[in-house]
Amino acid sequence: MRIPYALQHEDRVVVRIYDLVGQVVCQLTDLYASAGYAELYWSGHDAHGNKVGAGLYLVVMTVGDQSWTRKVLFTK
Repeated sequence: MRIPYALQHEDRVVVRIYDLVGQVVCQLTDLYASAGYAELYWSGHDAHGNKVGAGLYLVVMTVGDQSWTRKVLFTK
């Protein structure tokens, strides 16, 4: 699953995938990123390398002190 984003200036970017009960499935990144366009990819695996089940997940992106949440449907 492709997760695109764009930054206006360098900032800390944290992206985590959550299940619908609020547990962290995995963390895709936690780093300082340069301004511009970038993409992350989620392969559908949890933090332990196990394939997750099909269903709804939440992608939570935090840049600086702002956060966004997007619902995604993962299918097998």
